[in-house]
Amino acid sequence: MPISFAEQKARSGAPWKWLALALLVALSLLTGRLGLWQLDRADEKRDMAQKRQMASSKPPVALERLHADALTNLEGQRLRLRIDAPLSNWYLDSRTYKGQAGLYVLAVLPLDGPEDGLPAPKQEPTESFKPSPNHHVGEQWRPNHVLLLRGWQAKDPRQPQGIQDRGKIQAGEYVLLRVEHEREHMASRLGLGDRIAGDNLQHWLAVDSRVMSEQSGLQLAPYVLRQLEAAQDEKGQSINDGLVRDWPEPSDGIDKHRAYALQWFLFSGLSLALAVVIAFRWRID
Repeated sequence: MPISFAEQKARSGAPWKWLALALLVALSLLTGRLGLWQLDRADEKRDMAQKRQMASSKPPVALERLHADALTNLEGQRLRLRIDAPLSNWYLDSRTYKGQAGLYVLAVLPLDGPEDGLPAPKQEPTESFKPSPNHHVGEQWRPNHVLLLRGWQAKDPRQPQGIQDRGKIQAGEYVLLRVEHEREHMASRLGLGDRIAGDNLQHWLAVDSRVMSEQSGLQLAPYVLRQLEAAQDEKGQSINDGLVRDWPEPSDGIDKHRAYALQWFLFSGLSLALAVVIAFRWRID
């Protein structure tokens, strides 16, 4: 029995119909997963905000030295740390404040070894916590530096790359800090390359202890010490460094993540509904 032209066209178009249907279902699953991820981020920020609220009710812990193996237990707490030696500055580019272009100023703080002569805890490398290239296989991984997020400064068009290299922390100063995990500061890796913004290893695009360790040869802990106010000298007098510390709190982004989640769920529902309608029409035809 001869096959009509319409039947031949229908048979030849069937694979494309199934492909279109599969793409709609895949799109629904993907956008639904993105919505769940946004809800997870909102829950994570809510937990961080609760921890910080509890920690802020306690007086800061006064420390003369900061040990590498203490950072995990100190996460979320405030510290008043005495600086033993001048700290060099690093910079995070492309940071705006009230619409003005600028940079975040970082300092690289050396860490002490284990307390009381105890051996360093064995720590397995992870995606965000890997040894630097000069780390020998078989040695225990022990971070020897941590980043200190000092504040924001506007770019100076008269200076190379807009960097105002001033206001470094000096020996004998006291700094009020809060210990935060690196994940609070890491941005998307898309389009960031090796994350070096300028022509030197002090100019970066995002916080990433793994990449920074690989490029600098330091062993950076996956934590950030956020400076909460201007440093003080030994007499308790504030030192004006010209940096802005109008820090957003984690709770500031909870509603934003929920709104994004709602958008992704709407896309997911729309894609799934469209797939059902198309499949129903094909069945009728």
